[in-house]
Amino acid sequence: MSIIIRNTEAMDYPEVATILRIAELAEDWFTVRLFIAMLEKNRGHYFVAVRNNVVLGTIFSSHDGGYFGYLYKLAVLPQYQREGIGSALLQKVVREFRAIGIDWYFANVDKVNQASLSLLAKHGIRPQERFLMVDNWEHASKT
Repeated sequence: MSIIIRNTEAMDYPEVATILRIAELAEDWFTVRLFIAMLEKNRGHYFVAVRNNVVLGTIFSSHDGGYFGYLYKLAVLPQYQREGIGSALLQKVVREFRAIGIDWYFANVDKVNQASLSLLAKHGIRPQERFLMVDNWEHASKT
């Protein structure tokens, strides 16, 4: 049976939160309030994969308005992995980026997450040694 890729809606929060927690991409900080704020800010850039009215996977994306795009929180329920759902979600975002003239996009992926790295590589998104990830995680996690 085929899947439908559609825009994420506020009502999807319970299923999306479950998928992200299983994938270890969200914790208690991922509240319904935050989710709705993220949806509003990035309207048209969060998608879910649905089959028989059940959300099987999710992807979030954003962009800077014209130069580059950012892919994050791509996750599929474990029992539905390897069915092409992650690829379908990724392709949807890439099509949306290209439609607004964005050809350069990137993602942060845990360097030991071989499944994600392989999926992204299939779509031409590969690790770059020339860039260093910098953030304020240590500070942010204490506040």
